[in-house]
Amino acid sequence: MRFNTHWTRRPRWALLLTAACAAVVCALLGAAPAQARWLRAESPKFIVFSDGDEMRLREQVQQLEMFDAVLRAAHQLDPKGLPPRKLTIYLVKDHAGLARMWPGEPERISGLYNASPGDISAIAIRDSKETTHRAANQDTWEESTLFHEYTHHFMLQNFPFGFPTWLIEGYAEYYGATTVDGGHIETGKFSAGRVYELDGLPWLPMQDVLGKRLDQIPEKQWSMFYAQSWLLTHYLKSDPARSRQLIAYMIDVGKGGDPVTAMQKATGMDMVALTQALHGYLKGRLSFTVFNNKSVATPEIAVSTMPASADALLLEAEHVRHGVARSERDSVLKIVREKAAGFPDDRLAQITLAHAEIKMGDRKTGEAILDRLIAKDPNDVEALALAGESRLDAGDQEKDYDKTRADYQASQSFIARAFKLDPNRYQTLSSYARSRRMLDQTYPSDNTLEALLAALDFAPQVAQIRFEAADGMMRRKRWAEARSIITPLANDPHNPGGARAARDLLERINDEAAAEAKAKGG
Repeated sequence: MRFNTHWTRRPRWALLLTAACAAVVCALLGAAPAQARWLRAESPKFIVFSDGDEMRLREQVQQLEMFDAVLRAAHQLDPKGLPPRKLTIYLVKDHAGLARMWPGEPERISGLYNASPGDISAIAIRDSKETTHRAANQDTWEESTLFHEYTHHFMLQNFPFGFPTWLIEGYAEYYGATTVDGGHIETGKFSAGRVYELDGLPWLPMQDVLGKRLDQIPEKQWSMFYAQSWLLTHYLKSDPARSRQLIAYMIDVGKGGDPVTAMQKATGMDMVALTQALHGYLKGRLSFTVFNNKSVATPEIAVSTMPASADALLLEAEHVRHGVARSERDSVLKIVREKAAGFPDDRLAQITLAHAEIKMGDRKTGEAILDRLIAKDPNDVEALALAGESRLDAGDQEKDYDKTRADYQASQSFIARAFKLDPNRYQTLSSYARSRRMLDQTYPSDNTLEALLAALDFAPQVAQIRFEAADGMMRRKRWAEARSIITPLANDPHNPGGARAARDLLERINDEAAAEAKAKGG
């Protein structure tokens, strides 16, 4: 993929029109009549569901494929390479659709990404044909959200290192502003909202941006943290020499170097000089890159129509897979029961009901539904895996050791059948490793450790998978590998609780490794 660098000045009127245009288009979209007809599109790297127009769905899937090609070209990865698993994305008409999957999210949220033990997926409010082509230098919303989150997903898949928070978010902000219009791809475009903040609001000290996590900064300054992180990324990537400095910086901090010291070493500037350079860069011309994608083959996209039950339950099914908050369980269970009752012979409706019953309602009812689904289709991988997971959950609730062990043993046949049908499903691999904690005399066995690492390969974005794999390595006293597995979580701005747990675990790894080294030396 060839690319050229272009320059653009920031027209001041664009800053004023962006918000106004967005409000007008949102109003127009809100007035459009609802049309519920879910489509499923599958391409080499994505599975995308949409309740909108088929032509626009194909365009959006192609945009996603082209964006992945941009990231691969920028990071010198095989342009024909495929991810271990395809990312699932849901495109909805409005915030009401988004709220069906994630209740309680503010109206301003246009999309979300979640990597959980149950699934890895994103949801975004889709745009219409009328909003596809926007004025130059204006922010995109839906594509920006998807591109931002996909950058996180892509980096964790291909470069799972312990980068500082500013780089994690600055990188996603930088690539999130990419625009894809047919064969025309521009990356590194400026974000009008971020520029407005940088022009008019007080900056954070650069040593705080570089050296602190988001939870160490007052919440009212988070937006400025993102803006400065974006600008620093843009500055470093806008020039070949500075790009090499960024690579040197990433290698340094990836090996455990201090983020502030590493930046001074890479750029040759202290924090005062770096701040001045960024102010000067902001006032000048901001570069962006135009990619020529003629060398990238048009992806094959297969589109099919979902059953009528998808209108009622597709989004609820994904919500249940990811796990429902305790405060929402009663209401979600009620909704699923009521909607599934209208589709007694439909697979999507019934497996959603089974999942909801097992996790939030009556386990025996859920398992009976799964028994019927498996009898009808012995190759239903999700039903088999869920049946095994249900036995593990039941065992965890038992107080009697023998009953717990019996439930864990009962899970094995379902998990084994699911694995045989799809050995690349990380949920099944994780369930298998979970079951062996009780059944292995010495956990983890070689086979169990292999399952843990395979799950990590398929789902490096899932925090729980990382903790499970790191725990397995620690039990084997493979300290360096345990440390490398858990380090990428330590600065995760989207999961502060998980980040704290990761830092605590890293401290424990270091302590136990030091104690072992001391014992061997003594």
